[in-house]
Order: sequence, then structure tokens, then C-alpha cells
Amino acid sequence: MIAALLLVVTLAYLIYRTSFGRRVRAVTDNERAAQLMGINPNLVYMQTYFLAGALAGAAGVLVGLAFNSINFVMGEPYLMFGFAIIILGGLGSIPGALLASLIFGMVQTLSIAYLPSGLTDTIIFAALFLILLIRPHGLMGKEHAGLLRGRR
Repeated sequence: MIAALLLVVTLAYLIYRTSFGRRVRAVTDNERAAQLMGINPNLVYMQTYFLAGALAGAAGVLVGLAFNSINFVMGEPYLMFGFAIIILGGLGSIPGALLASLIFGMVQTLSIAYLPSGLTDTIIFAALFLILLIRPHGLMGKEHAGLLRGRR
């Protein structure tokens, strides 16, 4: 848990407090404007793919250590939950993803403890559906007015 928390804090620092993070956020917001400001989007994409691969490798090591087993499909059960957490937290929001993962973990644990085991996934994804009806951009996601009005 400490290693995962350290990775999240390091990622948040990297994205919100460094020039690399500023370039990533600029390319994410508007690639053409970032390019006009002298940022090479291809280099930013390459660096973020490398960072994503390093974080995925660290997650694989942590999961392998937790279950004392390593194979090529060991992360497959977590894919749908990861997708749901990203959507629920808000696309591009690291604090939102952290909050959503804590909520999902608590709901999953409580539903396993007090309800039949087959209902766990149903409850989690029904909660995701209901929350997205209320807040379509996630818990901490930012509403992009231009995209919602049909402009790009």
C-alpha cells in the first residue's frame, strides 16, 4: 500500500509541479496550441507512453508480490475495475481516480462481507451508472464546455 501511495504521489508531483507535467497538460488541452508554443507533441507522447509502461510494470510487480505469482494474464481481472475507476473519478483527474478507487474498494469489500458474492460486480457497476447519471464528467472531472456544445 505504501509503494502504491508513493507512486501516486510521485505521479501527481510530476504532472502538477514540473515542466514535463506542464507540457503534458498543454498537449492534452490543445495539441495545436502547444505545438505553436514550441512543444513537440510526439516527444510528449513518447515520454508519457514510457511513464505509463513504467507504472504498469510497477503495478505488475506489486500484484505479483501480493499474490506470490506472476503470469501474463494476472492483471486481467482488474481491467474493467480500472476503467470504471477512471471514468468515475473523471478523465485526467489523479485525485478523482484516487477517490474513486477508495470508494470502489470500500463498496466491494462491504458487499462481499454482507451480501451474496455474485452481487458485488452488479452493485459496483450499478453505482457507477447512477453516479454518471448525476455527474456525467465523473466525481472530480472538469466539464469541457466546448465539447459539450459540439465544438472541437
